[in-house]
Amino acid sequence: MRKFPTSLLIAIGFFLILTWLVYATVFAGIPYPDPTPEMAANYSFHTRVSNIILALGLGTLVVGMISGVSSLLLKKLG
Repeated sequence: MRKFPTSLLIAIGFFLILTWLVYATVFAGIPYPDPTPEMAANYSFHTRVSNIILALGLGTLVVGMISGVSSLLLKKLG
């Protein structure tokens, strides 16, 4: 089985967090002051999508960091 580089996981995590930042700024942004039901639904949808992107990015980043640290510890111990 081929080893998956942990630096790639960390880079993907950072890329997803950057994607979240752009998506949340452009599409979700600041909520409307007095929205119609359609505008509120649209804002809610884009907020949920941006939260999913953020969760995936943070999860990928944490998994990459944990696997990188554990890989370094295993190299030093073994």
